Amino acid sequence: MGSELGIPNEKILALEEYATSPLYDDQERVALEYADAITLSDRDVDEGLFERVRGGFDEDAVVELTTVIAWENSSSKFNRAMGVPSQGLWKRGWIKTRRRNGVGDEARTGTGMRKATVAEATERLPGPGGERSAKVLGHGSMEVKIYAPRGTDPQTPHTRDELYVVVSGSGEFANGPERHSFGPGDVLFVPAGVEHRFEDFADNLVVWVVFYGPEGGEVDS
Repeated sequence: MGSELGIPNEKILALEEYATSPLYDDQERVALEYADAITLSDRDVDEGLFERVRGGFDEDAVVELTTVIAWENSSSKFNRAMGVPSQGLWKRGWIKTRRRNGVGDEARTGTGMRKATVAEATERLPGPGGERSAKVLGHGSMEVKIYAPRGTDPQTPHTRDELYVVVSGSGEFANGPERHSFGPGDVLFVPAGVEHRFEDFADNLVVWVVFYGPEGGEVDS
């Protein structure tokens, strides 16, 4: 359907990486994050996210966007309950090509997988839109990605707590008001919503990124 509306296949393929992909603009990112929060049972639309949605769309557009997301969720759940099969609208030649190359749904999303290697993960970089990160494992609220920025690190604050495990490379890490030198084997924790980025880093920087917990981060015990 997206292809028929003129959306490039590369952009569709990069959908899972919408938060960091240069193929998506800020308005598209907040709309997709809003859709995720409505759709996923372990997430919710908090005030901060809703304000960002309102900042990117007028009132009528917010109502329309919410209605479309809710309708698609309702339709999907109805079809699954009634055993209505897929009409195959999502199938395109580029997906078949990816699968022939060994990148099927499970390999691409990491769902159900229990092991990831650096060598296999870095083979996914860069993505079709130049993305420097890719999801490799997922379970519940936990997501593991491989991340290998080059030149500069364009990150913005994330909505969940995260850990970085440095595989290779060294440099400086800006973490809110703090700065840390880092190197291979180091683990860096970033609370949800905190500005952070890698700076003055080597060209061989590769890190594992682990996202976990609820939107807005966990409460300190």
